[in-house]
Amino acid sequence: MTDPDAFAVEMIRRPWCRGIGPTTHADVDRLLVCADGGASHGYLLRASKAQPAAFAAQTLTRHHQVVIDLIGSATTCTGSRYAPNSTTPSNQLRVAAQYGGSMTAEYSTEDLKSLPRAEFAFPGPLRDKLVAAVLNGTKTSTTGLVADYEACHEEIPRVGERSVVIDSEGRNMAVLEVTRIEIRPLDQVDLQHALDEGEGHESVLDWRADHEAYWHSPEMRDAIKDPGFTVDDQTQVVLERFRVVRVLPAGAWAGAWKDGRMTEATNPVEAANPVEATTPSAPSVVWSKAEQDRVGTPLLVMLHGYGADEADLFSLAEMLPDEFTVASLRGPETAGPGYSWFPLRSDVSYAVETVKTTTTAVTAWLDGVRAQHSSVTLLGFSQGMCMATSLARHRPHDYAAVVGLSGFVVDAGTAGRGFFHDAELAAAELPVFWGRDQADPVIPAEAVDFTATWLRAHSKLTKVLYTGIWHGINAQEMAHVKEFLSMTVLKTPTADNG
Repeated sequence: MTDPDAFAVEMIRRPWCRGIGPTTHADVDRLLVCADGGASHGYLLRASKAQPAAFAAQTLTRHHQVVIDLIGSATTCTGSRYAPNSTTPSNQLRVAAQYGGSMTAEYSTEDLKSLPRAEFAFPGPLRDKLVAAVLNGTKTSTTGLVADYEACHEEIPRVGERSVVIDSEGRNMAVLEVTRIEIRPLDQVDLQHALDEGEGHESVLDWRADHEAYWHSPEMRDAIKDPGFTVDDQTQVVLERFRVVRVLPAGAWAGAWKDGRMTEATNPVEAANPVEATTPSAPSVVWSKAEQDRVGTPLLVMLHGYGADEADLFSLAEMLPDEFTVASLRGPETAGPGYSWFPLRSDVSYAVETVKTTTTAVTAWLDGVRAQHSSVTLLGFSQGMCMATSLARHRPHDYAAVVGLSGFVVDAGTAGRGFFHDAELAAAELPVFWGRDQADPVIPAEAVDFTATWLRAHSKLTKVLYTGIWHGINAQEMAHVKEFLSMTVLKTPTADNG
């Protein structure tokens, strides 16, 4: 493990945000997290301050109001160029400089989440049109009002600042970097700037007419808090030029799932070797290796829990054997702050047909990538374990092993006949690792009982109980998972068995 602070944050995030927080402390509106700096005087000491701040900014705000004294506060102004994600752009840069955070293209998935949001126009058709123009390269400039920044108490962007542009549904679409900033009177905006906004204007007059209509709209006047606001020749505007650093796969599953199947990836995002300006049509899959390095490697597919996303488990990839190529997928259904594999009711019940639909779609995606790998292993957390075991039940001979963490197996009953091949799976004796805490407050007891009985009858089961992880994962469990994968998939002998 190379970053204990990041792992410590994950150990708070999982039980609180995926279990204890929403289920047993829904009335709590504040959470105080205390952490010492350890014995280090180097970068890990500084990181220990930044990681909890990023944790609060990125995750706790999904469920609760959070007060972060470390990085200060910021306001959000609807329709403005920047909508800070718990930090303003300048504050974010100060945090990065002080605590060693990276603002380059090599930042981690967690760094991506901590970047401020860039919002073009208000949510709706205009925003989506502008975001599409950014993604296809026709939009490389934008114009804001100095009055808008002042009304929203936001600082004007600076050259070199990076942000994440979001669409009307709040999905992260691309990372942008400011390349030029000018402040001019409105009557000094030149034709090249108007053309580079990528909205099809052929003259400055056309450009100005459209922008004045927007700036004089009720929504904009409300945002500026001036019902009579108008612009004139001397109105100060911010002329910003930017470049797309990296196109993200956000929202891709929603666009890639067609008729119950997921379309093929063209250029998946590379996590270890980030690809700059990849196609936005790629499915939302985060890879640990570049495409040319995957051929012949064993594939491990990560399946997140309910309300999470493809980034949630990916931070654990470095704790697994290096031989694996890790692909972390995003579920197709929106669920609270994130996504799910199939809808869940409040009592954690579900419709088996929805499980079957998603299982078919994920299987179709796997069929498109499995040929270049020596084997396929599934790792699922919580609801992701339901998916992992459902995939194995559907195609028993496709997988080398299954890892299930704090989850359960779908009780399909008669609805699974003809789709789940349980007898065939039992004969295959598929190795399954099942780790959980007996005090898990999320998974119902009846689901745990069914899972224990089913796994004993249908798999070569390794079951390990932990204490103190609740509905989560700890370092000891990940060490056990690594050993399990080494023995069952890589066939690597341990010190104990020679």
